[in-house]
Amino acid sequence: MLPQNLGACKNPGKAAPVTVTVPATPGILTCFPKFQVVDYRFISRYNYRFRKSRLRLLPPETWRVFKPYPIRFKEIYKDAIWGGDRLRSLFGKDIPPGGRTGESWEISDHGEDTGLVANGDLAGVETLRTLCEKYPQEVLGKALAAKRRGKFPLLLKFIDANDVLSVQVHPPDEYARLHEDGETGKTEAWYVIAAEAGSRLIKGLKPGTTKDDFRRLLAEGKLEQCLNSFEVAPGDVVHIRAGTVHAIGKGILLAEIQQNSDVTYRVYDWNRVGFDGAPRPLHVDKALDVIDFGAPESPPKLTCADEPGVRRMVECDKFVLDVLTLYNGSYEGTTGGERFEVLCVVEGKGSIAWAEGEEEIKAGASLLIPAALERYRVAAGDRVRLLRCYVPG
Repeated sequence: MLPQNLGACKNPGKAAPVTVTVPATPGILTCFPKFQVVDYRFISRYNYRFRKSRLRLLPPETWRVFKPYPIRFKEIYKDAIWGGDRLRSLFGKDIPPGGRTGESWEISDHGEDTGLVANGDLAGVETLRTLCEKYPQEVLGKALAAKRRGKFPLLLKFIDANDVLSVQVHPPDEYARLHEDGETGKTEAWYVIAAEAGSRLIKGLKPGTTKDDFRRLLAEGKLEQCLNSFEVAPGDVVHIRAGTVHAIGKGILLAEIQQNSDVTYRVYDWNRVGFDGAPRPLHVDKALDVIDFGAPESPPKLTCADEPGVRRMVECDKFVLDVLTLYNGSYEGTTGGERFEVLCVVEGKGSIAWAEGEEEIKAGASLLIPAALERYRVAAGDRVRLLRCYVPG
């Protein structure tokens, strides 16, 4: 059926030039009878003459209206010298046993690593990138779509640290734009899913550490003397702002929500070698440029109480992180049509329902809730815990 707002179409038997009158209708593909479909981005509220080079001709099988639903993506796995195989044993991820899978990128659109839709009508057809390009307002929300120009702002991943990660730091936005070919900076947050007894994280420097102190201790091989480390347990949340020195310790599996960036300045790598047998590159000069030696002290971690409800754990200008815990209950979520949400199941199982469907969810599942979905309902079996992330404003 043709959209009701279809305007006059002259020269219906020719491809170009074509004069059309049609209101702008974001979010749909507008059909012109018998000969073509024009991408809505080329349509304005007034008369224009479109030449053939301006038209995007699409076959009939691609004529569709975007129907929002909770979207899962095919995972993108990253091997690492410090990786393990707990993503398989805990979440059933399709990785080799005994391997060194360090990361599972769950919701991503960075460089060549853009997630392919894995469920629903769009499975195997669209990626996160093409969804944001074709339906920016419906996916991101109107305000964010205008600001981001169709680029997804966050990246969600699981990290399995079978060994300690390097001591590293991420740059702020301004430095990354100048020195990393327009890349964004990277602020992130961790939710600890599993941790062996005595496992530790590193966040920040001991009070009073100066740039000269840092440089000297690094040269002497005594950098640990100025690093702030602490034990963690499942349920702990750690906020890592850009410019904060940090490292994930051995025996920890966590979920990470971050800005959509992959810029890392490695400072110290524990004198080990990579898969090729050579030491991995360090980026000491850039790291010293961006480390915030004057950062005010902040709590190293927050612990999410094991009680039902929604708890705000991180709120900054880059993202908001809430932890949702349900015991034999349900939660009614809403985007208001104004923002997307990312959901990540870290414990238990349950279901998610929306106006036109329902799907089971379990630990290890990650979902994108498009802004256009507006309402959804999460129900628990015995118990389920999810992370909910979105961009404020």
